[in-house]
Amino acid sequence: MNMSPAEFLEYLSKEVAAAGGQTLYAVHVGISKQYLNDILKGRKEPGMKLLKAIGFKKIVTYEPTRGITLLAPDAAKAAAESS
Repeated sequence: MNMSPAEFLEYLSKEVAAAGGQTLYAVHVGISKQYLNDILKGRKEPGMKLLKAIGFKKIVTYEPTRGITLLAPDAAKAAAESS
C-alpha cells in the first residue's frame, strides 16, 4: 500500500495515539520524543530508523511535467515512438 506523505503522517499520528502518546511511541521505536514531534509537525522527514522499526520504506518517484525538449530532434522522435 503506497501512501502520500500526508497519509503517512495521518497513519503515524494514529499509531502514536494508539501507543499512548509520543513519549511511549518514541521509546518503543528508539527515537527521541522531540524528533518524533518534529516529524509529526512536518518539520523533519522520517528517517530509516523509524521507518524500519514500523515496517515502512520511503520510495521516491519522478514524473515529467512537460515533454522531452533537451534531446536532439531525432532522439526526441525516437523516444516518443518507443513509448
